[in-house]
Amino acid sequence: MTTKEHALRILNFSRQFFNDLLEGVPADKLLHSPVPGGNHALWIIGHLAVTDDFFADMVDGQGQKLPQRYRELFDLGSTPTANEADYPPVSEIREQFAAARQRLISAYEAADEDTLSQPLPQELSNFAPNKLGLPLTQAWHEGIHTGQLSSIRRSLGIKPLVG
Repeated sequence: MTTKEHALRILNFSRQFFNDLLEGVPADKLLHSPVPGGNHALWIIGHLAVTDDFFADMVDGQGQKLPQRYRELFDLGSTPTANEADYPPVSEIREQFAAARQRLISAYEAADEDTLSQPLPQELSNFAPNKLGLPLTQAWHEGIHTGQLSSIRRSLGIKPLVG
């Protein structure tokens, strides 16, 4: 297995586990936060979509595809709200979530070794040293939000998948 294949396998594993957890959250509870000011599942879904879109652009250079409104609602530094009217429809967010991940996977699969060995911009160098390191760090980032989703589930009385 190549390093790229290994990185993509871990990225796919992290998404599958996230999706398994998300599947158990009722649609009417997607705006539930276990603590005041905490992230809710809908914000996490949108945030992961924005992150995937951003890093897909880092790899394929085709620009960010999600609407600017998504970056305003879900990017680093945004504040989740409990008001459903503040967000696009859940079905749209979930479609964008899936599409952004598929774009990201496709970008990595298509990238050659020279592209993947390119360093990231200086402001992202702490996140990953180069484009090849991105899937691994993205899986770690997704793991943080998977933990948040696990806490949301528990606060709703939903049984854990593990542990």
